[in-house]
Amino acid sequence: IAEEGKRIWTRTPMPHCSLDNFVNDTFLQTVKEELTRLTYNVRGNDLYEFLQSNDLASVASPAIKALCNFIYSKQFLQWMEKLSGISGLHDGGRTDISAAFYGNTSRLLCHDDHLSGRRIAFILYLVPPSWEEADGGHLDLFECN
Repeated sequence: IAEEGKRIWTRTPMPHCSLDNFVNDTFLQTVKEELTRLTYNVRGNDLYEFLQSNDLASVASPAIKALCNFIYSKQFLQWMEKLSGISGLHDGGRTDISAAFYGNTSRLLCHDDHLSGRRIAFILYLVPPSWEEADGGHLDLFECN
């Protein structure tokens, strides 16, 4: 876990945390290269349309496997418990990990992430260094009533 990164924790509009430089850039570049070699399936309905991989836990590529092992590790899950205040994350629960590709015509409309059994949702953005806000694709969080 990269400790030198910027960490922003806030409770508005809902509890969430943003971690910059969370994982080594060189390692993430290798993960990105391996992800380009996976097979993706079209996922779509009235809220979204994008390409999604199968569960990454079954992928044999070394960097992807190392990333999954890190996220599944007791050390990481205990760190997430400490960061979030949510206990029991490392008690044998399930962690799902997949990759999604959003192209020029992809979409993900406003939605909530309240799924049965989900306690934490996380996103690891793998955008090129040249990415700018004008390119779109950033995460917006909204209050809901």
